[in-house]
This record gives sequence, structure tokens and C-alpha cells, in this order.
Amino acid sequence: MKALLKSHESLIYPKDLNYTLEKLGLKQGDTLCIHSELFRLGEVLVSKQEFLQSIIDSFFQVIGNKGTLIMPTFSYSFNRYKNYDKIHTKSTMGILSEYFRTMA
Repeated sequence: MKALLKSHESLIYPKDLNYTLEKLGLKQGDTLCIHSELFRLGEVLVSKQEFLQSIIDSFFQVIGNKGTLIMPTFSYSFNRYKNYDKIHTKSTMGILSEYFRTMA
């Protein structure tokens, strides 16, 4: 298993994320609302794709298939009088929410 992050000289693995989420009281079937600043966690040690997918996977490993994961994925383009396009208008809420928005 690869470390995802280096933070304060410690390596952070997916199992560490799962453990932390469980210690926060999350369990199978819960609803999890995420609004994040991922890069404040530390230096990313894997590809962007692998990092983002590992984060999403950790959420679902804890909340399970019956859990609900929600994130803000909106854009501020409406303030600029731009047309909204479901496929092409990117989320301005961060890299994780944009990745989540584009998941099939």
C-alpha cells in the first residue's frame, strides 16, 4: 500500500484516513458532507488521479454502499452571466469536488 501524503514528517496511508473517519464516529449507512482543502493535509506523494480516487474510496469504505456522499460542486459562473453546461462547467469548489462531479 502506497502512502498518499507526507505531513509533518509522517506518512499518511489510506488506512489512516479510514481510521480517522471512523474515530470521528462515521459508520456504514451515514451521510457524509465534504467541503475540503485537501492540499493543506500535506505533500501529495502519488498522482493526482490516484490521490483523489483514494480519498473517495476511503469515504465509501467507511460509509458503505448505503451511505450518501455529498459535496458542493457548483460554479460561480452564474454571477458572470455565463451559461451553465452540465458537462463543461467546472466546479469552483476545489479539486476534489470537481473530480467527484465528473465521476460516472
